[in-house]
Amino acid sequence: MAGNVTKSWESRLKKRSAQAAEGPMSALQLVDKYGPIAQQSVAKKLDITVPAAFFHCQKLRLEGLIKPVKQKHPADNPGNNRGRPSALWDIDRLNNFTIGLTTVPPLLLIGLANFNGKIVIQHQHDLSSMGEQKDFLEVIDSFIATSKEYVSRASGSIRSVFAGMPGYLDSSGVVSFSVNMPLIVGLDIEKYMHDKHGLFCRSLTHYYSMYFGEKEFFPSDTTLSVVDWELGLGHVAGCNDEIYSIAGRNGLISKGIRDIGHMRVVRDGRECHCGRKGCLEAYAGGWAILRQLNRPDIQKLSDIVAFAHRGDRQVLDELNKAIKFLGVQMTWVVRFLGTDRIVITGPLSEVFPLVRDAFCEGLKQDMTNEEVKALNPVASVNHSSRMLSGACRLGKHIFLHPEAYLKQRGEVASTANGGIQMKNHEAVA
Repeated sequence: MAGNVTKSWESRLKKRSAQAAEGPMSALQLVDKYGPIAQQSVAKKLDITVPAAFFHCQKLRLEGLIKPVKQKHPADNPGNNRGRPSALWDIDRLNNFTIGLTTVPPLLLIGLANFNGKIVIQHQHDLSSMGEQKDFLEVIDSFIATSKEYVSRASGSIRSVFAGMPGYLDSSGVVSFSVNMPLIVGLDIEKYMHDKHGLFCRSLTHYYSMYFGEKEFFPSDTTLSVVDWELGLGHVAGCNDEIYSIAGRNGLISKGIRDIGHMRVVRDGRECHCGRKGCLEAYAGGWAILRQLNRPDIQKLSDIVAFAHRGDRQVLDELNKAIKFLGVQMTWVVRFLGTDRIVITGPLSEVFPLVRDAFCEGLKQDMTNEEVKALNPVASVNHSSRMLSGACRLGKHIFLHPEAYLKQRGEVASTANGGIQMKNHEAVA
């Protein structure tokens, strides 16, 4: 009997501890969503007492995450019958920062943004001639040092880092496989950021950066498909702030439509960089187009773009064949997901307006003219800028909503695994 009582007491203590830790986190999410917001409203929405809401808000204020912005008077706040003004709280958006870094082979994009979403420092680095992982990390180290100096002068705090990595990440965020950027294989960027720089970091595939960078330009309820047309070929789809993804076996590799580049579409077809044959990427990816062209004057994606805009017939023919093939394969993806709109991003999106008709022809193989017209495929505008902006948005989003990150990993959200990180890098308690 005594043992059962002890276990019951321990269970109650753990539950109370978790609730205490989650309280400020929930309050912070409310302030971000509804702010400026009154303390009484926080209490009502969280179904807690006003003193409890006061405790949560004061804790967040002391951490520099929220600030009082103005006073709401009784005439504006009928729920306050004491005749005294009540404080309104809002996120301190100018003094809290996040770092977004992401890669679209062969580029590394990295930026520092405040919680208003304004990127205050940014850097772009060409990795095509980089051979070692330490060189990659040195570029990041240099940027973080610059960012810390900037934030220190502003008396602010860097709250989080989001790292978008090309390839497959295992359940702990380590890059296990990257066809087009092998130098990052084995990199645990989350651990590196924590150990080297004392920063809270979360990593996912770089397709997340692309989606969050593009979705801002469409109505929130749009089911959006973003196709990454670069050396490889990728796809990500979602609606609102949620990306469609399925956790893989044992949480090792997230399975999803993003893997279409290495989906076999031709039995015993062309050899792919992944070691298999017949992958979609081997017919529509940038490296496949370079191989088909086989020209000494065209060695990079930027060369393809330049020659296409000059009207080079061979280049345009290869691009048209590749994008039409991709359009044919995208028809089942669009129907399966209920896609409303398609955006083509990545380095080769710069030539998409020249070959858009061929992509639509591919879609029309299994879709009506009206359906293709409604999809209205478009090229991303300033794709690198949007991708970086998406990475910074993700940094803030995962900081404020750690459960969203855990969900994408196929894990159950908990404060212990994904709590909001404060200046001392501990969960709110």
